[in-house]
Amino acid sequence: MSRSDTSPLALEARGLWFRYRNAPSDALRGCDLQVPAGCRLALLGANGSGKTTLLLHLDGILSPARGTVHLGGVPQAYDRRSLRRWRRSVGLVVQHPDDMLLAGTVLQEVAFGPLNLGASEREALVAVERILEQLSLTHLRDRPIHLLSNGERHRVAIAAVAVIEPSVLLLDEPTAGLDPVAVDEVLDVLARLHDRGTTILLSTHDVDLAHRWADAVAVMVDGTIGGFGGPELLGDPALLDAARLRPPAVVRIWQSLPETLRPTACPPDIDALAGFLSRARLRDQPVGSG
Repeated sequence: MSRSDTSPLALEARGLWFRYRNAPSDALRGCDLQVPAGCRLALLGANGSGKTTLLLHLDGILSPARGTVHLGGVPQAYDRRSLRRWRRSVGLVVQHPDDMLLAGTVLQEVAFGPLNLGASEREALVAVERILEQLSLTHLRDRPIHLLSNGERHRVAIAAVAVIEPSVLLLDEPTAGLDPVAVDEVLDVLARLHDRGTTILLSTHDVDLAHRWADAVAVMVDGTIGGFGGPELLGDPALLDAARLRPPAVVRIWQSLPETLRPTACPPDIDALAGFLSRARLRDQPVGSG
């Protein structure tokens, strides 16, 4: 099931407009977004800002009233053959794993994608064993889906899409409702996929997670991208106010520090900031002091 070309491809939305049937207003309003190849991009916004709708367009589940989606510069088409080819390169993990986990066991669930794309049973088994090992999920291989924890279901849902080796992986709120340990486990799975060269777009309203995880962030405001840039963008009060978001905790603490204590750039998370301050204290401590 390995792709012949595993190089990352840039994914781009150009001027997308979309309104759900009987809705009073547009869900997407001229939305533009470029997902750089090989990056970890966090898509942020309040509930109802259009994050899920945009992901459904990027995966080809929805087609825009106006605008286009491109992968590696090639525009998306919506006939069955084109969509099948598109989804070999762009995979979507939905917000609720139970909406996509339908098989009896983890092995059967992860094998469904390769089999659906025409792999033989032997080829599918090889692909499943490989992805489970790569994502440290082999111990769940024969576990019934209904016996998995919430965090395990999220990780298996990712594996069920990653097994076909898409160039771009889209995830809709993959850490919503998870405890901190389960969040770290999901992020570890994503780190392994990113190390393989997978471009990852993760939607979330968790600004702290986005600040510590992402290479780039895009902030949605009322159906369009209100801002795009590095994680430092999450220190822009006007943008966050428009998006109904609050700055990450580490940004608020960093901004409150005296200039003599403040690192030049805001660290990714509170642990990193605490480490910086601890090292600074030790450097300033007189020799022989306790």
